[in-house]
Amino acid sequence: MIIICEGNKIMFEKILVPVDGSEHSDKALLYARGLAEKFESQIILVHVFSVPIPLDEVTEHAIGAKGIPPEFMEAKEKAEEDILKRAEAEVEKAQEGKKRIPIMAYLKEGNIVQEIISISEKEKADLIVMGARGISKLKEVLLGSVSDGVARNAHCPIMIIK
Repeated sequence: MIIICEGNKIMFEKILVPVDGSEHSDKALLYARGLAEKFESQIILVHVFSVPIPLDEVTEHAIGAKGIPPEFMEAKEKAEEDILKRAEAEVEKAQEGKKRIPIMAYLKEGNIVQEIISISEKEKADLIVMGARGISKLKEVLLGSVSDGVARNAHCPIMIIK
């Protein structure tokens, strides 16, 4: 791996890490944490989720005419928040006795690739470190790989972890 420096200034000041609770995502977080420790970078955690949309009459009947029940949405949002909290805890637990890694965290609903790209641009991330695969392998086959979509559209370098 080559890290580009300019004098004492590290070019990777902000490392964005999309997390989804998968094994690949967890490994990417470990790599990002190692880079952040070594180069005193900030870690920006991003977890993006989507809300199921009724696709047919059977699905619409199952969730009711009023849409998705609020209890379901509350439980789903809590589960999504937990993924982000676990990632934050993973970064923080390795910091005992070391210089603290600054962490920023985003929980977003929407298109995963678009939200990751949007946040990376907004925060002026210098590097995106992400897993090669997420939770749903079937979803990747049907909708296209998130890591591929980010790699094709990102404004900064991408490190994809297997």
